[in-house]
Amino acid sequence: SDSMVEFTHSILYDIYDFAQVEEVHIAKCDLGCVIFAATTGETLDKSPNGLDPYAMNLIVVDYEHGTNYSVAELAQQRDEQQRKIPLTITGSGNISVINQNDIRSRRFYTIALYVVEKSKCSQLFNLIY
Repeated sequence: SDSMVEFTHSILYDIYDFAQVEEVHIAKCDLGCVIFAATTGETLDKSPNGLDPYAMNLIVVDYEHGTNYSVAELAQQRDEQQRKIPLTITGSGNISVINQNDIRSRRFYTIALYVVEKSKCSQLFNLIY
């Protein structure tokens, strides 16, 4: 079931938007956006690299520019003051999250994706930890 919360210039997704589906188109990126990711796996010791194994297989795909990024890796990106570093999509974007996990899997961790329209980012102070 969808649990996304849509605001005027941003949208918040959580694991229930991605679990047991193959692909989710990400809104608010048609003219560029920034994407912040968070997982409970940021402190996981269960996997060899310390990353959430479920989020490693959730891939943010930019079809317009031919690039892709793991949600788990995005969640790890921080600046020297430990603030989140978002994925920035400039220009037009056709963005989706591809779920490469077993769709039937019922075992997953907490994941949040916060997407903000690029034109409104100057109002965002990047104080997301």
